[in-house]
Amino acid sequence: MKKFTLIGVLMFALALLSTPAMAQEGGGRIPGGFGIGLGNGTAVSGISLKAFQGSTAIQGVIGSRWGYGYSRYDRYGGFGASVDLLFNQDALVQADPLVLAWSLGFGGAVATWGSNRLSAFAHGVAGLEFIFPSVPIDIVLEMRPGIEIYNGAYFFITGGAHIRFYL
Repeated sequence: MKKFTLIGVLMFALALLSTPAMAQEGGGRIPGGFGIGLGNGTAVSGISLKAFQGSTAIQGVIGSRWGYGYSRYDRYGGFGASVDLLFNQDALVQADPLVLAWSLGFGGAVATWGSNRLSAFAHGVAGLEFIFPSVPIDIVLEMRPGIEIYNGAYFFITGGAHIRFYL
């Protein structure tokens, strides 16, 4: 458990201390600055949205609640929303037709489950982005360490994924 806590703290510190990449809207990667598609954030799966603001982006997911597989809780069902502030980093690879980029950030989420139960979350985000500017879509894989607050605090590390079309 201490190893997971240390990894989570280090990722969160990196997200806070990372210098945003100096780039054009969307990191100079995707034409247009607003994406919509499907994805999952912390504790929620559904409609995924992303809006660029220079070298940062706001990402959100709104939809149904999903669980982490806790054996002592039935965490499935319900509704939730997850919001992240992302700092776009310089692209790792820029080769036609693919841009491989990454971002760091942090965010929060709320979700209902069971009968009238509400959980709150704080999390870090480290994402690997496969961007196809000519289409224009992105496919994103993320690692999300965080803390869930419900009847105590529970540390977790989970993943996320998105596929979005940009307008």
